[in-house]
Amino acid sequence: LTQENINYFDIVWENTLSYSKVFNERHQIEALAGNTLQSAQTDNIYGYREGFTNNEEYLQYLDAGSSNDKTRGNLKEWSLASYFGRISYGLSDKYLFSANIRFDGSSRFGKNNQWGVFPSVSAGWRISKESFFNVPFIDDFKLRASWGQLGNQDIGLYAFSSTLSQTFYTVGRDQTLQVGYAPASDFNPDVKWETTTQQDFGFDLSVLKYKLYLSADYYIKRTTDMLLILPQPMTSGFGSTGYENLGEVENKGFELQATWKDNIGDFRYGISGNIATFHNKVINLGEIGEPITSGLLFDMSTRTEVGHSIREFYGYVTDGIFQNQAEIDAHVSQPGAKPGDIRFKNLNNDEVIDSNDRTFIGNPYPDFFYGLNTTFGYKNFDFSLLFQGQYGNKIYNATKFWLTNSGYNYNKGTQILSRWTGPGTSNSEPRLTTIDANQNSRGSDRYIEDGSYLRLKDLQLGYTLPGAILGKSGISMARVYFSGHNLLTFTNYSGYDPEVGAARGSMGDRTIGFDEVTYPQNKSYIMGLNLTF
Repeated sequence: LTQENINYFDIVWENTLSYSKVFNERHQIEALAGNTLQSAQTDNIYGYREGFTNNEEYLQYLDAGSSNDKTRGNLKEWSLASYFGRISYGLSDKYLFSANIRFDGSSRFGKNNQWGVFPSVSAGWRISKESFFNVPFIDDFKLRASWGQLGNQDIGLYAFSSTLSQTFYTVGRDQTLQVGYAPASDFNPDVKWETTTQQDFGFDLSVLKYKLYLSADYYIKRTTDMLLILPQPMTSGFGSTGYENLGEVENKGFELQATWKDNIGDFRYGISGNIATFHNKVINLGEIGEPITSGLLFDMSTRTEVGHSIREFYGYVTDGIFQNQAEIDAHVSQPGAKPGDIRFKNLNNDEVIDSNDRTFIGNPYPDFFYGLNTTFGYKNFDFSLLFQGQYGNKIYNATKFWLTNSGYNYNKGTQILSRWTGPGTSNSEPRLTTIDANQNSRGSDRYIEDGSYLRLKDLQLGYTLPGAILGKSGISMARVYFSGHNLLTFTNYSGYDPEVGAARGSMGDRTIGFDEVTYPQNKSYIMGLNLTF
């Protein structure tokens, strides 16, 4: 019998004071000040026993068990205090200014670094209201710019302190088992807030009596004092290392949105599209500058290195299948290789295939995201479509690792039906063997696939009943509709779903672009009726 009791408390207290005033019909001032206090506590107690009688009436009580009595419990606490203020000024709705500041204090950091200060400012100029601006077809035109900082505290609860975990030791000649405690992980008392600084430049434009709307932005976002877990030497004695504030990463890109709305008689329509480019680059990894490797399970198949994106895929480059022993003999030394095994490229031009032949084999981040939303209406009918997609990213198909590699006692995918069984039978799928001496399963471009896709995310068709039909029923509006979600996906990816997101890595981080049997998004159909009384 197992019984567990969990108490969770999360208290949030927020206060704001706002002020707004217009002077001389031209000057508009708005101000806001406030604070947020949050405290959370999780309290857990667990009990376990064996040796119950067959009487089900007593199975629900721990005291009825006679053996293997076990209990455990824990407590986790954290708190956050924030004070913030904002002041905005507008002159004739033409010149716009705003300034913000936040003071955030977190219990996740040590006493010397609990507080962070994060300011931001923005400005806008509505050129279309200037007397010298006289362009008849432009209804509204505004330039804007902003600069600001935000903090990140997502590092767990006790990274600043040495925590202990229970362990067991054998003592003396009779090897008596004793309970003891040892440091659970390395720690850093000086760990502090990670800071992200962003600059944005853009414009908003409406033309042709507000039928066409355009919005564009160019942003540069740089993160400093990054909270990273570096590789830990085995000789340290710790199971895992502590967080360090080091390194710098830059994200930048361009975003564009365009919308056209109009009607022709009883026919109305709207088309809206957006595209956003994205580029991620590591600028600095501290004084030592050593690359950081991570991945899923034992497969260290990502690498973070200066000049590249965070956690780019890293591994060997395949070069077909060895068809016979003569091909193996003509290749550089590849330990364990047999006919039917994967041939790997010798990238550093030495005499052996080893870890020095690994290279960057794919970027999990798309070159750009895009979307298209269309709406149509004719009299009482309405119809809408929403498409979304991304282009240029790679996916590490870790599902393929489990479904195609021999030596693991798992079910296999149909790909192995095309495996190598003799000279000329396959140049892509290796032979089956219970001993993978060649390490065909090692991290390589064998698992890298194009993750680009276009998806029909939503479709909806509706009809609103005319008021004459409703009559005196008391119903002021009735609409019937049919909608579909995730109806179509266009992609070259061989897995279940190209929209894989992130997976939990071997070092506790989030590994982008890994598909380890990711559950696919469901397709759904809905028929409904909306009534308004």
